[in-house]
Amino acid sequence: MNIWYHVTFVLKNNIGYMYLNGYFINKNQLAAIQNAEKKLNFIGKDAHNSSLYMAEAIYEDLKIYKGALTSDEIKAELKKDGK
Repeated sequence: MNIWYHVTFVLKNNIGYMYLNGYFINKNQLAAIQNAEKKLNFIGKDAHNSSLYMAEAIYEDLKIYKGALTSDEIKAELKKDGK
């Protein structure tokens, strides 16, 4: 298919914000998991079912930040990546 998407997920104050190609798509309150011991985290894979993949995709350029990005910072990252 060779289709490129710039997907951004921001978590701030238990609210998840989703951006696609620099545009805000949706936000939703996320429930905090109490007493969870996280040893492994996955992207595109279910942590509870080791054989279940949520997305058939190639992750070419993955970035993880210490803090929540603003809408302007997300758009700047998109431009920096030349898209």
